[in-house]
Amino acid sequence: MNHAPLPRSVSSRSSARESAAGAAAREGLVSALERRLRSRGTGGALDVLQAAADTLLNAVAADVWCAVMLDPATLLDTGGLHEHSFPRSVMPRLFEIEHADQMGVDNIRALARRADPVSLLSRSTGGRMAESVYYRDVLRPAGLADELRILLRDGARTWGLFVLCRAEGSRPFTPAEVALAGAVRVPAATALRRSLLLSGIDRDDVPDAAGLLIIDDDQRTRLCTATAERWLGLVQEAHPAPGRRVPYALTALVNKVRTTGPGVQVRSRAISRTGQWVTLSAWRESGRGEGTAGGGPGGGDRTHGCEPDSGSGPASSPGSRSGGTELDHPGATGSGGTRPGETGAADPDPGGTGAGPRTGRNRSAEARPGGSGPETLTYVSLAPSTPRELTAIVLDAYGLTPREREVAQHVLLGRSTAEVSAALHIAEYTVQDHLRKVFDKAGVRSRREFSGELFRRCYLPRLDDPPLTKDGRMRGDTPGAAR
Repeated sequence: MNHAPLPRSVSSRSSARESAAGAAAREGLVSALERRLRSRGTGGALDVLQAAADTLLNAVAADVWCAVMLDPATLLDTGGLHEHSFPRSVMPRLFEIEHADQMGVDNIRALARRADPVSLLSRSTGGRMAESVYYRDVLRPAGLADELRILLRDGARTWGLFVLCRAEGSRPFTPAEVALAGAVRVPAATALRRSLLLSGIDRDDVPDAAGLLIIDDDQRTRLCTATAERWLGLVQEAHPAPGRRVPYALTALVNKVRTTGPGVQVRSRAISRTGQWVTLSAWRESGRGEGTAGGGPGGGDRTHGCEPDSGSGPASSPGSRSGGTELDHPGATGSGGTRPGETGAADPDPGGTGAGPRTGRNRSAEARPGGSGPETLTYVSLAPSTPRELTAIVLDAYGLTPREREVAQHVLLGRSTAEVSAALHIAEYTVQDHLRKVFDKAGVRSRREFSGELFRRCYLPRLDDPPLTKDGRMRGDTPGAAR
């Protein structure tokens, strides 16, 4: 029996209902993730990944999955969740394809350059899976039929990656599931970045890194990392009002974000004394427990409140601190902020700032006056506005010059000689000359060997407990090591 086709109006209404249902499902997934992240307030980067994975897998099933943290400077692994990941037998080839050969249509570096950070291998290959070396050498030997990737990208920087696979015999991923999975990328990337701000190492030795400020509702600085202090010193007004210690740009931003809800991010930009633009990003979160300065998404390591220092004077250097200061306190001097104090017993230099042990009360965990519950704090990150490429600290181990590090950075991100030449405004033969010097210092003969050598020497040994900076870069030293 033949059926007449549906009238166009009926078909359009059906399509509209499906579209609305898909949008509602994505909104529901994002809301569920945000609630889960808030409930895990004191967690670090792995807790963020676990919360996002739990939420995602409830909506999009997978037979094999992993959640990976990536160094935004090199796109190399810096840790993650691998309990339900690929069989150990295929991992050496996977790392070789991903980081040494940098092959495949959905390679991390190829995906990072795309506008759409979500990929499905069967879709990317046009259904010709057998032509993919990644499918032939990794998925098929593991009994897997397809792979879905969700890149956790916030702005121009990539912080992590979700990989979901379905086995031979499982139902394929649907377009609706691909769209649904992509909905977690923004809140997950934001929370992962914030967790690194709260728990990463900051010793003011990375010129383009992000710094962190934590400010309470009395306009007092609870924490100011060394890098944040340096940025504030550069952003100061040319003719500040008497006694002012922070730029008006920060005061305005803090007052603006106080009108928003928890987790909402407000950004502004300020010009520095060097002519470089600096981006200030602020959000609000509630303190949720002993030893934490806040409990927002990815709220991280032990950051502490501190009591005012007696007789704090002008900062003597970019790395110095003065405690208990207000944003617009008439008696404050210098360009610094407060350093973290400790809860209970003295802790030797918890933030790795070289400031030494301190003691003090953890005010962030206390209830607000009048018994209204934990106070809400304002978090502010400060970082360069320019989208220029990052320089990985681990490259310093090879004794590279600044220009050689820049060239090596682009190579690690999978860029061709012509692309490096255009990005750095130097001739292609100059790029090749720098590359020869890089390879000589690293003891390798090709791009492939260089990427593989860097991963094996500097990343692979530290994946279980990576020392990361506040913007996710892999350190070449340990958190307690001196500069």
